[in-house]
Amino acid sequence: MTKLKRVLDGIVDTRRHHVYEAAQRVLNRIPMERARALQFEWLMVPFPKYAYGMQKAAALASALDLPGFTAIEFGVAGGNGLVAMEQHAARLSSDLGLSIDVVGFDLAIGMPPATGYKDLTYRWSEGDFAMDEQALRNRLSTAQLILGDVSDTVPDYRPYSPIGFISFDLDYYSSTLAALQVVEGRHWDNWLPRINAYFDDLRTIEWVGERQAITEWNARHDDRKVGQVKGIRDSVFSGPAWAEKMFEIHLFEHPVYGKEIGSADWVGSFAERARSKPTLRLRPVPEDSFRAQQLSRARVRAGLQTPLRSEEPF
Repeated sequence: MTKLKRVLDGIVDTRRHHVYEAAQRVLNRIPMERARALQFEWLMVPFPKYAYGMQKAAALASALDLPGFTAIEFGVAGGNGLVAMEQHAARLSSDLGLSIDVVGFDLAIGMPPATGYKDLTYRWSEGDFAMDEQALRNRLSTAQLILGDVSDTVPDYRPYSPIGFISFDLDYYSSTLAALQVVEGRHWDNWLPRINAYFDDLRTIEWVGERQAITEWNARHDDRKVGQVKGIRDSVFSGPAWAEKMFEIHLFEHPVYGKEIGSADWVGSFAERARSKPTLRLRPVPEDSFRAQQLSRARVRAGLQTPLRSEEPF
């Protein structure tokens, strides 16, 4: 049975790869600005997990009639993730008219000394992932850098807008547990009622690392919980592996936690905007061509429209 499952998983992954390639060919044949918009909607961008979490946060903020939200990266290191977060924020701001604050927390001098075995001392070392601060600042446009040990910087941090997305990439159990303080307290205007989160280092057992930090934090709080979101890999275009690392932080006592919004905070809601944009000129493709079938599967999987007639943009 296990061998059969591996074979079936391989078939699924191969089909996802073909769909992804078909989508890329579509993007290569349409106007650049339109292609960039579709790339973002289809998560075919750097750090797609950030784009996904920020799209959901933007959709929720819009559904709640809020002017914007804050996106945070814990563990900036070289800064590629924070730069991508800035780019995603710019796209969302343009699409939805939201004000999105981007914030990065880092020690700057590399990882601190470990506090014990839960910090995975067999994997990480003090000083790993040091930052070239000036080089990074030269690459950033709007993001705020908060440097120092998160156990010191997080308790005093107050966001300008409600936190809607957080990436945890601090590697250590101790640092992750300290960073989770950012969603503690009763200042409800600091957060959206449901915060999208990405945990980067989950490839271990549940008694160490980020997984143990999540377990301990949940045990300390009855009015809020961190939990993995199931089913994302099957619903997101290309079925990415990072989908297994997407979580949500639910604040059950948040004043608008129970406000009905339906499916307004689903990433699929962005497809509605795509459908409302000007229709591309089309030229016919033979109904039975493999190319037509690929294009149809790519667009349907992306949620952009119902199964297509055999047509392609040019």
